[in-house]
Amino acid sequence: MKAGQYYYTKQGNSFAIFKCGETINGVTGDENLHETKVDLESAKKRVYELNGWTYKEPVDKFKNNNLNK
Repeated sequence: MKAGQYYYTKQGNSFAIFKCGETINGVTGDENLHETKVDLESAKKRVYELNGWTYKEPVDKFKNNNLNK
């Protein structure tokens, strides 16, 4: 991970979002944005947005499956 990039990590029942800081003398100064998301996809989506990456919605395997035959 490069300095300045955002990432998420599991904290308790939610996901916290951090910004990767510079490594000085082996110590990384990561910044806690004090932003939490309750589910993995919300955290991932926010990190993609902060990093300027294109986020693709996950494919719902059951949405396109015709269960009412």
